Parts: sequence; C-alpha cells; structure tokens
Amino acid sequence: MSNIFKTTINSCDEKKLKLDAISKQVMVCKPLLARVMKACIKEYKKETLEDIINKYIEPNTISVSQTGVQKNTTNVIEGISNEDKSSNEGNITFDIIFKAIVPGKDGKEIGIYINIELQNDYYPGYPLEARGVYYACRRLASQFTEINKATNYGVLQKVYSIWICMNAPNKAAGNAASIKLVKNDLIGKLDIKKSNYDLIEVIMLCFNDDVEIKNELLNLLQTIFSRKVSKEAKFAKLEENGVKLDEDLRGGITKMADFYDELIEKGRVEGRVEGREEGIAIGENKGSDKRLIKQIRNKVEAGKDIQTIAAEVEESVEKVSPIYDIACEHPEYDVDAIYDELYSKNSK
Repeated sequence: MSNIFKTTINSCDEKKLKLDAISKQVMVCKPLLARVMKACIKEYKKETLEDIINKYIEPNTISVSQTGVQKNTTNVIEGISNEDKSSNEGNITFDIIFKAIVPGKDGKEIGIYINIELQNDYYPGYPLEARGVYYACRRLASQFTEINKATNYGVLQKVYSIWICMNAPNKAAGNAASIKLVKNDLIGKLDIKKSNYDLIEVIMLCFNDDVEIKNELLNLLQTIFSRKVSKEAKFAKLEENGVKLDEDLRGGITKMADFYDELIEKGRVEGRVEGREEGIAIGENKGSDKRLIKQIRNKVEAGKDIQTIAAEVEESVEKVSPIYDIACEHPEYDVDAIYDELYSKNSK
C-alpha cells in the first residue's frame, strides 16, 4: 500500500475517521475518478476513459487529506493542497483534490481543478449545496496568492466540486444535479465569452443502500460504498465495469468490508447483552422507545451526525440508523409519527 494511505488510515483512531480514510483510499483510484469525470464533467464527455486516466489526470497533484497550505503565502497553482486556511479563519479540508487538463477547441490544453467530497451525512445542519459552492469558491480564490492592479483574472482555471452523498434520503437517491454560474441578459444582449464566467460548478451525486439505482455511475458508486454488498460482489462489479483492481483499491474495499462487519457484530453483541435479538427492538417497550426517538430527533435537529448521536445516546449505529433516517427524511415528523413508521416497518 502506498504511504499516502498508510498515513491516512493509521492516523484515524475513531471509527468515523477510519471509515472516511478508507473511503478516500477507494475513491482516489484513477479508474474511478475517470468514470466520475466522464459522467459528470462536460469537458470529458467525448474523451475515452483511457485518455482521462493516462493523459488528463495529473497524478502528481492528487492530494488526499495530506498537506496543509497557507492560502495567502503559497502558490497553490503550482501545487495542490487538500487544506485551505487563512489567518483568522478555520481550516477547510478537501477530501480529494487534483488538477486535470482537457483539450481546448483551439488545440491548446486547458487546466481545471477537481475536488471530490465523500459525504456520509446528508443533513449536517446546513445545506450541503451551499457548502459545495463555498468549497469551489475557496479553491477558485486560492489560485491567487495576492491581488493587485496587475492581477490577470483571465488565467483563473475552472473548479469542479463533486459531492458523493452516500446516505441520501430516498427522495434524493438515484438523482444528480449540477449547480453553476449562467449568464442571463437583462436588457438587450451582452456578448460575453462563457469561459470568462463559467468558473465553478458543484455536482451532487446521491444514492443510498435501499433505493434501486439504474444510472451506471450511481449504481457503481452505490455498490462500492454499500454496507450490505460483500467485498466479493464489489470486486465483481468493478471488474464488470472494467476497473482494474490494484493493491490500493482491493485493500480499501477489503478494509471497508471488515469495518462494516465489525459494526454489525458489535450491534449483535449489544443486542444479546440487552436480551433482545437484532431487528425487534422497536415496539417492545413503547415508553423507552419513544424516549430514545425523542433524543435522536432532537440531536438530528441540532445537526449532529449519526456516529456522534450513537455515541451520545450510548446505542449502536445500527439501532440508531432507522430512527435517524426517518428523522432526517421527514423533519416534520414528531416522535409519535416516527414511532408509528418504525413500528409498522418492524411488524411487516
């Protein structure tokens, strides 16, 4: 395994951080990056996967939660950093960021920046789309180390920020959207070159483990990051899609499968300690169930992620998950409505 992944994974003591690191190890595989680029970025629609992998991705610029950079003192055009920070500001960590090139219409090569974000929590307490726009803007602004009268804004390179939302609610799962700058003529018609303003684009890719997905890219990502699909089935899916299983990719998927197996086993053990079998907890004790639902619902409203909530209520992620999912998908539901939906599902 390459040192970049050893460093990332070994530094993750908590389960959430460990899963984040493993997910990045999987996603940073160039054949996967190329498939996302071809499916989502218009500049690569007509390019072959082989050319994207071998000619257009600049591998020496790929950064995976590694190097920090002082925004106002480092020339980030010459080298990519995953972390963008300024004095008097907090750190911003980019999951995966790299440079790529595309052939221009006049034969000249054009450079772009691509940021990939892996998002487990679809409801973090703020709109993800706004965060995506902010990330793209920060990366765009970071191309200049200083601004003065001689600054040439015409050299700015476009930024794509692509958000892979792995636990999207059912209503969003299987869908994707692009958010970008467009020109609207208000009076008459202004002749403005598109490349002068088409400088940021945020792309949201949404799926979960439960909704059947037909789109090729979303279905592939769903399979790779699924908690339910075995590593053997994931390997088969990748090979079916022509993705070569190198050491890092195979190792990352194996670690992911082991991680999910560990969580499931932990939940089963906790269930046996409580004297209950997995899957029949809701409905046995209405009072305590509703108290738990109320706790989880309040924490969801506070914007906390599922791992934090599970730790605070001292329950397994598996037990918290169905309540968390309903509370996120239906913020208008009160405790009784959540309980009724859980109990109806449990009774089937």
